[in-house]
Amino acid sequence: MLDHLLRFGDEAAAIAALSDLHGEDGWRGDVLPVSLVTADAIFGEPAEDGIPPIIAERQVRPGFFLLASAPGLAGEVASIERATGALVAGDSDVIGARLDPAWAGAAPVIVAPVIEPQPEEPVPASISDRQFAQQLAVLGTITEAEAIAWAARGDLPDAMEAAIASLPRDAQFSARMLLSSATLYERAHPLAYVLAGLLGYDHEALDDLWRAAAVL
Repeated sequence: MLDHLLRFGDEAAAIAALSDLHGEDGWRGDVLPVSLVTADAIFGEPAEDGIPPIIAERQVRPGFFLLASAPGLAGEVASIERATGALVAGDSDVIGARLDPAWAGAAPVIVAPVIEPQPEEPVPASISDRQFAQQLAVLGTITEAEAIAWAARGDLPDAMEAAIASLPRDAQFSARMLLSSATLYERAHPLAYVLAGLLGYDHEALDDLWRAAAVL
């Protein structure tokens, strides 16, 4: 269940804006006047009369606040989940304030919403040669013309030739054969990690490249 926090300059302004919710007996039952307490009062040791002195007054946010169960009312600044106190929408400045009073059974302190982490999209096991070349062109690693020549004829782009040239001599031929003639590129192939590093892609960036290429 959601409560809706309304803010006005003072109670007179709230009554003027919400006259149908206020009568001779005060606010209607589904509207609750509240204070937003940001710091409780600090008391000292009790005096002889047993009454502790106030060292620091409690701090509240300025303005007149109402909690209402109905949405869309004038003055609404936030929506709050009653059971948890989580801010669902609205002004994040109210986070950390305590509602005084609060509905029976409600969480009194407004807290930040809990955002569930989204499951990471799986990395495709393989992509086609056309997808690989096209995504490298999208990222600017190779030119569009080089991507077309690579996918159509197996002509390797300059950046790929430079990366192959950085490999040990006895590994260059097999790498060039694979890259110029393969129709599928496996993400788990050892050469993918090696060439990615030479082209400036870390592990995460390479995963992103594979994900993006798979939908082209």
